[in-house]
Amino acid sequence: MKELSETVVLTDEKGAKRTFTKLELAVRQLVNRAASGDRHATLLVFSLMREEHARRKTSEPRRLDEADDVVIADLVRRLTEPQG
Repeated sequence: MKELSETVVLTDEKGAKRTFTKLELAVRQLVNRAASGDRHATLLVFSLMREEHARRKTSEPRRLDEADDVVIADLVRRLTEPQG
């Protein structure tokens, strides 16, 4: 966790500097890979979403409902089926 909480300063094309934690950058890369169609990254993102949803269920008001759970479960099922 110490390593993941370290900050990194990045400079964009216009010279603006922004600070991110290594964890934030890793999550961004993972989400970008999922968005580009990487099956394993997509499954991991959905898994992380479920864990976060379960954690927040007891501590915060719900943001996702049962319909959302059904959609996520269907996507995970379809992504884990052997492709043929």
